[in-house]
Amino acid sequence: ANFDDLDPLQAEAHLDVSMVKPGEAIPGDAALVIIPGSKSTRGDLAFLRAQGWDIDLAAHQRRGGMILGIFVGPLQSASRSHLARIAPPHLQTQMFGLFAFSGKATAFAGPLLVGWVTAVTDSQRWGMSTILVFLVIGFLLMLTIPASETREPEAAG
Repeated sequence: ANFDDLDPLQAEAHLDVSMVKPGEAIPGDAALVIIPGSKSTRGDLAFLRAQGWDIDLAAHQRRGGMILGIFVGPLQSASRSHLARIAPPHLQTQMFGLFAFSGKATAFAGPLLVGWVTAVTDSQRWGMSTILVFLVIGFLLMLTIPASETREPEAAG
């Protein structure tokens, strides 16, 4: 659950942050709609649709409004699970160490690159577009990874 994800934004005096309750419409004058998620992305999507917010979001987007979704929990869980399945048993420790290190490195390098490109181009749009570079590189690297195989657990002995 991401109940406190918006707290830093609510602390900013110049921002008007409001939480839309179930059954309420998304305000038509919102500049940005942020959708916090949980570890149940399918359940979140079903809830969003049940509230009619999918219609509100489509209208918001047609008016030129921005939408940001925060759904990274399932991705983190899935990536660890996938790594556990594909890593050879004798390399699992090293691979999980590299996995943790790469997460820390990208948590530093991504924002640094976004900030640098934004400053150089004087455009937040160009700065944020650098995220696509990371996504494309990640996608290309994933193409080199073999499909996961189900392994039998090793016998304790």
